[in-house]
Amino acid sequence: MILCLDMAFSGPYLHFLLASRIFIFKFIFAQAASPFRMKSILITIAVLFTLVLAESEKYTEKYDSLDIDAIIGNKRLMAAYVRCVLEKGKCTPEGRLLKAHITDALQTGCSKCTIAQKGGMRKVIHHLIKEEPEAWEALLDKYDPKKVYVHKYHHQLNSVLEE
Repeated sequence: MILCLDMAFSGPYLHFLLASRIFIFKFIFAQAASPFRMKSILITIAVLFTLVLAESEKYTEKYDSLDIDAIIGNKRLMAAYVRCVLEKGKCTPEGRLLKAHITDALQTGCSKCTIAQKGGMRKVIHHLIKEEPEAWEALLDKYDPKKVYVHKYHHQLNSVLEE
């Protein structure tokens, strides 16, 4: 079973699994291990595995290479994305994904966002507030009608505006 898990993970997760396998063989299956020691080792492994899985809960990196500057520099393309997330127009695959994650990102402080996604969102928010305030207000009306997130993230919004 441990060998099968290697196929599903890569990078740090694979390293963790390999280290876990060594740990398991070295301590759990050793004849001198006491039942108490085996239980504590199993609990430790379970906790570590849970932490690794929690860390891996990020949005897909599939669209991290999108040229955000090209999108915000093209009024027609930017308007299409805004219509998409406002559910007033057709969506591209990346637009659908963005729309699907907006509420979760707002609720969690973008905790599942990659570094590239956070940087892209800062650029887009800056552009919308400075260059397309009507679109920004429409997005706020849809996703934050009570201005809960505007108040929650006011420091981040101010830092975006200072850029």
